[in-house]
Amino acid sequence: MAMKDNDGLMIIRPATIYDISSILDIITQSYQPYKNEIPPDGGFDTSAEALSRLIEGNDSMVFIAVKDDCLVGVASGIKHEPYIYHLKLLFVSMTFQHQGIASDLLQTFEDKGREKGCRLFTSNYQTWAPWSRAFYYKNGYREYKDGDEAECTLLKPSVEFRKKIGKLNNDYKCFIWKKA
Repeated sequence: MAMKDNDGLMIIRPATIYDISSILDIITQSYQPYKNEIPPDGGFDTSAEALSRLIEGNDSMVFIAVKDDCLVGVASGIKHEPYIYHLKLLFVSMTFQHQGIASDLLQTFEDKGREKGCRLFTSNYQTWAPWSRAFYYKNGYREYKDGDEAECTLLKPSVEFRKKIGKLNNDYKCFIWKKA
């Protein structure tokens, strides 16, 4: 998928294992300014092995944004239930933030999910990163509140799973969702 912006052509494409090093660089760079705010158990498994599993997995999608032959962003998620995709990672290089790249990556993730029959998207935002909440709200997501399963029955398995593992809503992570 190619998009033209004010500064030229940006391409969003599926990631390959050859992109892992650049993806890890973007994640590391994105976390660096906030390293003192991230709780010890508040990060992601961003090892090369974990990214490789996501890239090569049948139930996952990993997209990268490339501009001027440089990887500038990544979005990755997994199929959580038959009709649910969970966005695990969304990062844009610090130099390229506030240019709509994250929204373009999210839109690509959602479009490809819909093509695969997805009817619900979920993710988490980190409470130490308040701008992420605003970003997801701007893109149509909402924070889970008790009883949302009545409005969207597809939420039930995701909510039960997150309650079981203690990661529904806690001190550093909030569960968000959006109907496809």
